Amino acid sequence: IADSLRFLMYHESYRKTNRARELYQGLQPESWNFNIAEATKASTFCPQGIDIAARLEKARQELGA
Repeated sequence: IADSLRFLMYHESYRKTNRARELYQGLQPESWNFNIAEATKASTFCPQGIDIAARLEKARQELGA
């Protein structure tokens, strides 16, 4: 989760899209396929209130192959 969110931040905040894609696509493919129920549950523990499932999906859409 942390790596995917960090690479999405590189893309969105730093406009380092090529580097973000390179790093994201270097992850194991199973990292791209997350369990929606687990990601939603993780959001309840996030002190910043981040919708982790939505952010992981956005990373997959924007940075995936």
